[in-house]
Amino acid sequence: MLITNVKFKPDSLYAEYTKKEVTGDETHTSSHNSNWTYIPHPDLQKEVNKLRIIVSKSMGFSDAFTAMRNVVAKSKIPTVDNLEKESLKDINITGITISGKERKSITITATKKCHNKEKIGFKCPQIRLDAQTFGFEHEVDEIVNDVVSEVMLYIEENKRAQLEIPLGEPVLEKA
Repeated sequence: MLITNVKFKPDSLYAEYTKKEVTGDETHTSSHNSNWTYIPHPDLQKEVNKLRIIVSKSMGFSDAFTAMRNVVAKSKIPTVDNLEKESLKDINITGITISGKERKSITITATKKCHNKEKIGFKCPQIRLDAQTFGFEHEVDEIVNDVVSEVMLYIEENKRAQLEIPLGEPVLEKA
């Protein structure tokens, strides 16, 4: 299975993918798209959230924090790091598109919560994995591999959020 596009929502997942199917001696590729209305497993969300720093870097959001680190006293750098970490929470990854036969590029879509609590949606610049435009292409490739692995577990093995709360052993009342 080759994932080409994924859209993330808190309570569902949409994916476009191609599958190679073998019938006798013939192999053919078929395209599929599906929308699943099951809450994704927290492991998937954890991997998707790793893309927040990539969005921040590729859109220039993190430039201000880098500049602050260069001018503040060393004792204040942890404060700047915490501010950046908090700002990443305002970024919500809404999708990834993987282009090219050999996974040549990645495009990330996201929203960012503004100071007035409104959200803006945007698409990051295309990140070519066969070039060194940004300097973090290898990191993007690794994260996207992990995201795709979790998406495949969601699709093929029904790895979803567990909504049942285990209550343990029933307690028997004494008569």
